[in-house]
Amino acid sequence: MKLIPCPFCGGNDISIYGASVYWAECENCFCEGPVSNSEAEAIKAWNTRAEDSKMRENKFKVWCKNKNEWEEHPVLMGQNGQLFHIEKYRDPIPLKPDTHIPVFFTGLKDKKSVEIFEGDVLVDSMPKKYQSIYEVLWSDMEARYYAVDRQTRAFPLCNIHRITEVAGNIYENNDISPENRPKSNL
Repeated sequence: MKLIPCPFCGGNDISIYGASVYWAECENCFCEGPVSNSEAEAIKAWNTRAEDSKMRENKFKVWCKNKNEWEEHPVLMGQNGQLFHIEKYRDPIPLKPDTHIPVFFTGLKDKKSVEIFEGDVLVDSMPKKYQSIYEVLWSDMEARYYAVDRQTRAFPLCNIHRITEVAGNIYENNDISPENRPKSNL
């Protein structure tokens, strides 16, 4: 089966990589397709495009440190990143950056179709004894999301999101203490 051009750069130099799992990769912009169980599945996944070719939805949620919960009221983000609480028929109320933390949707879903946000904690489907725990982090240097495990190994999120499950978020899950969280210098 022929590989269609890269959806991002339009390049035609697409390769299939892997041994136990497979993925397609653009040799021009290094965009990677989803991880698959076979070469044929990797090709099919690469060639699959969104029906209406819409860009991913930009959305975020906001953690309130004071209340120790997700902000339940509508929040607007200004061009400079400033957050505002919005109420009908009232002026926007600025939120303090030291008490309100925005986390962005990655554009990906886990194996149960749960949306993945930065700061989410993912677990793989291995038995508990061998299970890996990952934290979803953004890399400014590479402009993409990574899943970082406790050994600080960073995996492109687009490669593992379909084999992991959201177990919580670093802000809401008290079981994930700072010493147990993955560390990274992304």
